Amino acid sequence: MTLRSVGGEPFITDQSNHILDAAFGKALRPIEIAGAIDAIPGVMEHGLFLSEIDTVVVGRGETVEVHLRKQAPGSLR
Repeated sequence: MTLRSVGGEPFITDQSNHILDAAFGKALRPIEIAGAIDAIPGVMEHGLFLSEIDTVVVGRGETVEVHLRKQAPGSLR
C-alpha cells in the first residue's frame, strides 16, 4: 500500500481523510474482498464499485478495451 501524496505531502480529501492506494492484481472474489475491507475499523470507503458499474473502459496506449458486466440469465438491465 502507498499513501497517496501530492508534492511530497500526504493528499488530504475534502473531508480531511488520507487515501491509501493498494494494488492486489486480479480480484478473484471481489464481493468477499469488499466485505473484508468494509469490516476493517476506520475504513471509510473502498473503490470496488460492484453494483454501480456496468461498463469499464480501459485505455492502454493506442488501444481501448471495453469490458461489460456479465448479466445473469433472464435479468433485465
